[in-house]
Amino acid sequence: MSLSQVYFIHGYGSSIQSSDTFKKILREIPTAIGLTYRDDQPAESIAAMSAAIHHTAGQKDVIIVGSSLGGWYAEMISRNLVCDLILYNPCINPFKTLARHASIPAEVLDKYWRISFDAGSPPASTPRSIVLCVDDEIIYSGFTEDLYRDVANIIPTTGGHRMTDENLRIVLDRITYIETLY
Repeated sequence: MSLSQVYFIHGYGSSIQSSDTFKKILREIPTAIGLTYRDDQPAESIAAMSAAIHHTAGQKDVIIVGSSLGGWYAEMISRNLVCDLILYNPCINPFKTLARHASIPAEVLDKYWRISFDAGSPPASTPRSIVLCVDDEIIYSGFTEDLYRDVANIIPTTGGHRMTDENLRIVLDRITYIETLY
């Protein structure tokens, strides 16, 4: 029996049902739970995912794996919840990244900006690992590395923005490692 409950938050334009990454995680960790969000309702989505974690985690320790925009959501959830984070190419500036790569209205982008601004810098108290592809074509890895340098275990790799099988193995190995700490 695992001492932790693993959650996965997908990236922008994906869903728990369509995420190949989540399907692969489920093959390795059948008890993993997928969380989803509404692109246009970030505050409400953070609250709903936090409530879902409180409801389903029980006495287990919580590990949240967030991919791309799911990494931003995982980071925001961690501000109100004791958990470990594994972030894969996290979208830490969704208000800028989504403006470049998605057709999201300015008022929604403003919601992301306000939540990020109110959250401030990532706290050092949250254990986090970041699997960061230096050749990511969507997320600029240098800014992520600068922001998290002192508060995360950064694991540089290659493979572009979408999670490769090799990078999924890194994520799964981090989950195994974190569980040995419990």
